[in-house]
Amino acid sequence: MLELLGRLFRRESDGVTLDGYVQMEREALVDVILLAMYADKHLAIEEQRLMKRETASLQWKSVVPLENYVHEATSKVRKAMESPALKKELLRSIQERFFSSESRARAFELCQDMLLADGIKTTEEIAFQEELREYLGIGHESSH
Repeated sequence: MLELLGRLFRRESDGVTLDGYVQMEREALVDVILLAMYADKHLAIEEQRLMKRETASLQWKSVVPLENYVHEATSKVRKAMESPALKKELLRSIQERFFSSESRARAFELCQDMLLADGIKTTEEIAFQEELREYLGIGHESSH
């Protein structure tokens, strides 16, 4: 996972971002990763470490610092996990912020890595995986 995210968010020396995402997609990606972390209602230390390492490697281009965005998104994700209506609203928002099938597929792959970060994929995580797959329009051949 770390290697993959490192490749996705690395920059060339001339400052051109190699991640292939626009800022709205980066924000949606953070939301996806947070939803994956909270899917089983248990935060594993491995997930927290992975999130910290991965967000540190993002080429964030926003007036809102990444740390602030993660803090606000975490609050939003926690509320969404307690309310099916808020969760659907957040998933629709994520869906709208990914502009290409490639970026959606890459986000789904990163989500899978987060779901497996602690070595266990719970029934709650599998259910989230399928829900996200539906919103992103991902086929079943993209699963781990």
